[in-house]
Amino acid sequence: FPVTIAVASGGLNIDFNSIGFNAKDATTGNSDYHSPSDPSIPTGSDISDLKTDIGIGALMKSEAYLLGIALQNILSPSYQLSNTEYNTPMNLNLLGIYNIKTINSLYLIQPSVLAKTDFTRWQVELGSTVQYKEKYWGGLGYRFQDALIFQLGMQLSNGLTIGYAFDLPVSSMIYSSIGSHELSLSYSFKIEFSKKQTYKSIRHL
Repeated sequence: FPVTIAVASGGLNIDFNSIGFNAKDATTGNSDYHSPSDPSIPTGSDISDLKTDIGIGALMKSEAYLLGIALQNILSPSYQLSNTEYNTPMNLNLLGIYNIKTINSLYLIQPSVLAKTDFTRWQVELGSTVQYKEKYWGGLGYRFQDALIFQLGMQLSNGLTIGYAFDLPVSSMIYSSIGSHELSLSYSFKIEFSKKQTYKSIRHL
């Protein structure tokens, strides 16, 4: 019988987040969901606030699947933007990915599901990516009642990976003509704690 070996790992991240708002160029749109006199819209000139936050996560990975869990915004910082305070509640992310290899093994199809909660409401995201030679990938996704997701990426040499994602809003409560863009850059390397064994000849000490 085939044996599936899973590898577990964990991590800690420290974030330095800056949130800004350009009030003079802000538009409220034309719909029943927007109002120019909304008190939650900051007023004044360009404003911003910088806060620090932390997160932790764990991952279990095998040739067939990947399962992840992460707790973010543990410090739950509050950003002060003029007359408005923007709160970032702690949230929990659950990720599941299944690997489907094609017959020629050049392509890897990875359907995925991502569930997020701030312990008040849930948000679910379904998607799928296609990898080519485990080096290039592209994918599509849908975040329910929120946005369509497009992503591309490639693995460079020496453990360096670069990726790009674009969110196209589909919700009537989001007014944006350009969507949101995300560029990621990561570097991975092995950490070896054990020393390499050396051997000496009994004739040449």
